[in-house]
Amino acid sequence: MDFPYVKLSSGEIRLLEFLDDSGMRCRLDRYPLNGAPAYIALSYAWVAASNQKGRSPDTTYEIISDGLVVTTQQNLHDALRHLAKHVYRRKCKFWVDFICINQMDVREQGNQVSMMTEIYTRSNAVYAWLGLPHDEGNVPLAVALMRLFYKTLGFQLKGKGTVQVTEGMSPDTPGFPNERDPDSIRAWGGIAELLTQSYWERILDISRSNNAG
Repeated sequence: MDFPYVKLSSGEIRLLEFLDDSGMRCRLDRYPLNGAPAYIALSYAWVAASNQKGRSPDTTYEIISDGLVVTTQQNLHDALRHLAKHVYRRKCKFWVDFICINQMDVREQGNQVSMMTEIYTRSNAVYAWLGLPHDEGNVPLAVALMRLFYKTLGFQLKGKGTVQVTEGMSPDTPGFPNERDPDSIRAWGGIAELLTQSYWERILDISRSNNAG
């Protein structure tokens, strides 16, 4: 990346400001983390998009920051295109590691990685980008089905990150797979696709690294 970054002072981070809702035009500014304006942080996987939509996995894209070109891989490009309008509407800044951290400066990378937990904790929200779905029409069906399960099955938190279903599932349970119902098939297909996104592999890798440390 040939983008001319201005060096960060101790305790500083960079934040993006979208200049419109396209996600392709922005500016970068530096702020002290403990005095940063409202911002949203992005969590995503540094991989080729799970669903190529007819594209080559090697395709790269360009966004314009401060009038200069920044090259990104397609999964981040997809995230920016789809999420920018929400960030822009909320009048928030945006933090994404690939752009806000100088990837050519090893020392800065180390310093910023050490601040990562606080960067996410201090954000007003964290958007998790799972990737583009194969069929976007399945997404609302899958989300509605998961909400239905949460309401009818009775979930209970058990310890750190563990969820236990307090009521069993049977063919009479609302939302139970029904091969005669096209919407049921699409909803379950959407859930299956959601759970097999490469994003979850990234989360698992982070968890393993933290446990190893």
